[in-house]
Amino acid sequence: MRLIRVYGSISLTILLFILTSCNSSEPKQVTLPIQVISTEGSPRAAISTQAASTKATSAQGSPILAPSSNSSPILNESAVLPIPDSLDLLFSPIDLNQWNQDQPIQDWESLQTISLGEILGKPVTLHYYKEHTKVDEITMDHLHGVLNYGGKSTVIMFYDGIYEDMKFYPLQKTFQSENSKVDLIGAIGTEGTGLTYLVYDESKKEWFNFHEFGTPQTSNMDHDGVDKIIIVFAGMHLQWPDVELIKWNQKNFEIVSINSMLQKIGYSKDIYTTETYLEKGADPNQFKIMAYKTNSASDAASIGKYTYESGRLIRK
Repeated sequence: MRLIRVYGSISLTILLFILTSCNSSEPKQVTLPIQVISTEGSPRAAISTQAASTKATSAQGSPILAPSSNSSPILNESAVLPIPDSLDLLFSPIDLNQWNQDQPIQDWESLQTISLGEILGKPVTLHYYKEHTKVDEITMDHLHGVLNYGGKSTVIMFYDGIYEDMKFYPLQKTFQSENSKVDLIGAIGTEGTGLTYLVYDESKKEWFNFHEFGTPQTSNMDHDGVDKIIIVFAGMHLQWPDVELIKWNQKNFEIVSINSMLQKIGYSKDIYTTETYLEKGADPNQFKIMAYKTNSASDAASIGKYTYESGRLIRK
């Protein structure tokens, strides 16, 4: 009898909720905000391209800086490998991909156009489309974007990303070599699916791309007039917080993961967990590294603070 009363009460509540919802005569407008995120230096506010709203949010989405001293593990060098005094950063080439399609499919639903900046004084725009597909009677939505520049269009795909979560991080950096000039216009995507970096080769007049997780910002780390891209990854699933650096080597882009460099010097993923952060309140050249045994009952850790200098991290 108690179960009957409970289920009866729940059913009545649901029925009242449905009837109340149906009383509204005006359809609710669905807004589709696309956020444009500042990437210069330290993170700044996110700006929505939706005309009616300019709400400021964290450029990083969620905290990615070093934990406070109150939550850090106890410093105990004997418990784990000691943090090194310096760490050489070995960069590896980034493989650039290309898109093959240049026009949207006719039955794609048109959503919104946003500005991505300029190349050689000409505007670059991105128009969003939604593709509806049915799999076993279940409708699924796939998000596409069409890049438009110089009278040509290129279709790019954003997997199954949620449109409302899409963010654009403008970079607007130009890199030169003897034979070409390359524009890294920005990165677009979601925190869950990662970001696609949009690269335009001026000599080939073609778009290229690569994909990384984490949020980008730029810094002239070597004080040579050429910015590096700093990607701060907050951690996801079984992947721990990390910082990656991207540089231009006069021919192509190269990338390095600080956590990967620690694994090369003995911090095996099977035994140790390493975490890398940008130092709170510091410029982008300051890092904090933590390392501890993955399956240890102890909360002891090695902790080191570092400054980037000419391709190396130097312990302070």
